[in-house]
Amino acid sequence: MNKKIICILAMTMLIGTVLSATGSIEKNSYLTEKNEPLVFLDPMSGKEIQYIIVEANTESNIDKSMVQSLDNLAPNPSFENGNDVPDGWTCDTFGLKASWDDTEAHSGQKSVSTFNLERNDWHIEWMTEDFIPINLRDNTYELSTWYKYNGIPEEMQYGCTLVYTCDENYEPLIVYIAYLDYSEEWIYGQTFTSWFLSEYVNQTSYIKIGVGQCSLYSDYNINSDVEVRFDDVFFGLGETNPPNKPEIPVGPPNGKPGENYTYSSSAVDPDDDYIEYFFDWGDGNTSGWLWDTEDEWFYESGETVYASHIYVEEGTYDIRVKARDIWEQESPWSDPLQVSMPKNKPINTPFLQFLDNYPHLFPLLRQLLGLQ
Repeated sequence: MNKKIICILAMTMLIGTVLSATGSIEKNSYLTEKNEPLVFLDPMSGKEIQYIIVEANTESNIDKSMVQSLDNLAPNPSFENGNDVPDGWTCDTFGLKASWDDTEAHSGQKSVSTFNLERNDWHIEWMTEDFIPINLRDNTYELSTWYKYNGIPEEMQYGCTLVYTCDENYEPLIVYIAYLDYSEEWIYGQTFTSWFLSEYVNQTSYIKIGVGQCSLYSDYNINSDVEVRFDDVFFGLGETNPPNKPEIPVGPPNGKPGENYTYSSSAVDPDDDYIEYFFDWGDGNTSGWLWDTEDEWFYESGETVYASHIYVEEGTYDIRVKARDIWEQESPWSDPLQVSMPKNKPINTPFLQFLDNYPHLFPLLRQLLGLQ
């Protein structure tokens, strides 16, 4: 069987498999760093394939002329041309329903839609007919579409964009899905390939892109009357701006080893993307990437982050912090905050020297004097 056909069938069966097996994915899941990616067995190739979910960035006031001026690799992006189906696109409905008509459109006369989603572990999608060659090593690509919901979806029922990746032999590698938040008006949903898993960047030679509707949980309700419309799809070279340089950390400039001290900082993302933070404590330790544990998601642009650290040894240290947005674009390091952690022993006197020579005497007094 032709390898291209194998890849198409494998990816089609993969989506049906993973949508029935996810079980615990929550909205705003960011699996590339926070959790291990989901792994499934591809029924055609017999290989394990990873499956990554993110949430698309949405914008209602995007400059339409700017997007249309870019070199679009998506075929027939406004779905204006075609006979039975729009040129360059195929509809994989698993027996469910999708349409291409002139009922409404964001631009031009026609748009595509998906509707009548009746099963939690199934999906509906429009997908590009041909593979698109890409070079992830040297470029960042944007996948975006104008979309709208007709009808209110149930929880965990979403419109989405999809990217199927293959290697140079058209063997499937990994599937990326970006959820599109509910909007009853036409709105722009946007993602970037900068969050693709780094270990697959060099292997990825071809992709197919898709737009569709899906639901993950078998124990959630579905509103089968919900229609999600798509128009003006864009896939091409794109750029997302990293967060600005974070503010210099704020916190105690002096302290004692063994004590826990808290420091804070903030950064602004020019695209208003969500942010996570990374503190370098200057003693060989770091905070790792920090996100909002209360909301279980990233910090909003400009929101203050707090982090605590205990210095074990006395010394002078430089605390720095950097920020990273949801597309894994990193800011420069902040200016350093220099902190000093001396022993803070009192001036030596014969009596204090006596206490130092007999460390078990007068424990309360020793504590008050800062000798322990």
